[in-house]
Amino acid sequence: MPDPLTAERDPRTLRWAAIALAAAGVLLALYPALRPYSDETTLDGADAMASGRWALSHLAGMLAFILMPLG
Repeated sequence: MPDPLTAERDPRTLRWAAIALAAAGVLLALYPALRPYSDETTLDGADAMASGRWALSHLAGMLAFILMPLG
């Protein structure tokens, strides 16, 4: 069994790790791009938090944080 800290890894494993890290990077970039920003102490903030963009942006962030250690 190869040592996991050496370069003697399966190329398929390295490819999937690179894909996971690249996807995490894209998802982390999408988080602030999709998230609606408004004053969270007013009703505008409540409307923003109830929007689909808020949920989608936070889902992207969560998926990114799941993919990072897998990469």
